[in-house]
Amino acid sequence: MNKIINDVHYHVWSDALHLRQLARPTPDKWDRSTYVRAAVVMAWTAFETALAEVLNAQRIGGKFRENVDAAVYASGLAPLDWGQGIWQSVAHLNACRVDYVHRTAAGTDLFPEASVADGALQTIRNALTDLYHNAGKAPPIWISDDSDRGWTGSGKDGCYAYGIAIHGRVDQDAPDTLRVAFVDKRGEHIHAYHPSGADPNVLAAELLKNLREPVSTIRVYRGDSVELEWILRMRGAP
Repeated sequence: MNKIINDVHYHVWSDALHLRQLARPTPDKWDRSTYVRAAVVMAWTAFETALAEVLNAQRIGGKFRENVDAAVYASGLAPLDWGQGIWQSVAHLNACRVDYVHRTAAGTDLFPEASVADGALQTIRNALTDLYHNAGKAPPIWISDDSDRGWTGSGKDGCYAYGIAIHGRVDQDAPDTLRVAFVDKRGEHIHAYHPSGADPNVLAAELLKNLREPVSTIRVYRGDSVELEWILRMRGAP
């Protein structure tokens, strides 16, 4: 699935998902544990900044629990129960995260399995959903994302083929023919030619829906002039 990243929290959350996915197939325990610990830290960053936003708080980090409780109280929301359930899991996750970032003492497990990242992501997902509901708001869509492509190769190397569709027997060289194109890591490519009466927005939306690889731009040309251009913040695009 291609991801359009239009939210800073989602950007960091997708980083965590990517790191978690890198950890899953990695046989080397050193590499795997590096990805897992980094995934936990990035997921927590997305969590903490999203908490600050929904609670309209200047500071959440540092004395995390005390700052969250103060912000919840200031927002007039029901207090959180740190002794059980969702928020007890958050407290345990924060202790793990602090170990990774600040302590790395002899007792810290520096070789966590990928399941630790799975648990961290789910704990954060549950906590944000609970807090947004507590605040009477819909949870952000990005927290439902739980997938990533993982490593996609070195980029431009290898052999690739691009097909071009010609609709309605149009003259490709006519000055009013619509030409749909996209830009990926290997450059700009023509996707299709359409009759002049087609709606450029519909053509661009159809291409976006059917893309299998990330792109940075979709353009619709009328002859040699750009009729429409969409700049996309798609993860993995150039």
